[in-house]
Amino acid sequence: MLWYLCTMNIKNYIPSSITAVNLASGFVAILLNDPLISPIIILVGSIFDVFDGAVARKLNATSAFGAELDSLADVITFGVAPAYLYYHHVLYASPVMISIIATTTLAIFGALRLAKFNIDTETKSNFKGMPIPSVGLFFSFLVYEKYANTIFNYSQHQYIWISLPFIFAFLMVSPFNFIANKKVKNKKIQLIQTIVMIIMLVALVLWVVTQMPFMPLAIVLYIIISLLFLRN
Repeated sequence: MLWYLCTMNIKNYIPSSITAVNLASGFVAILLNDPLISPIIILVGSIFDVFDGAVARKLNATSAFGAELDSLADVITFGVAPAYLYYHHVLYASPVMISIIATTTLAIFGALRLAKFNIDTETKSNFKGMPIPSVGLFFSFLVYEKYANTIFNYSQHQYIWISLPFIFAFLMVSPFNFIANKKVKNKKIQLIQTIVMIIMLVALVLWVVTQMPFMPLAIVLYIIISLLFLRN
């Protein structure tokens, strides 16, 4: 047994192990169904989602298996889990059927977004369609914000909260370009990437310092910047 472990190319399993933690984060977030803890667990999953690909490239351990596992993990952590939390903690006072349709649409289009991404053979500096991790963090922290009770009034304008899953479902499969965290030579895109990164970091710092979840607002800025500066 020891000989077998020694002969295994262990480095090939490291990226997939990180991806598995991402998947576990989404599943645990669903199990707990806690409006304050579950969004944080999903945020932790997003950190592992960033590192699995980076580690795979660093170790020269990229594989088709890893790519498929990554997509499955993303569907759970950034599609199913946020939709589940949003249904139970934000849309619970809305008509049941439309709430089910809205959140189910969000989860399904998240899967479609990932399937579309996996078969896209073109190498691009940006994402075609909004990436699902951003969508997942947006809805997760809307749930967090509701119970932190700091910025939005969820008791008013229920039609807005019901319409958001449909809007983001469309953005995920849309032809619009969105900023990606990829190495590029284009100075303009590098500048835009830096601005977006600063916005996200500021949102996280403000959340830690003030307990006010600025992540949804930061992601709205990300959408606006992408649509304004990365037009087709």
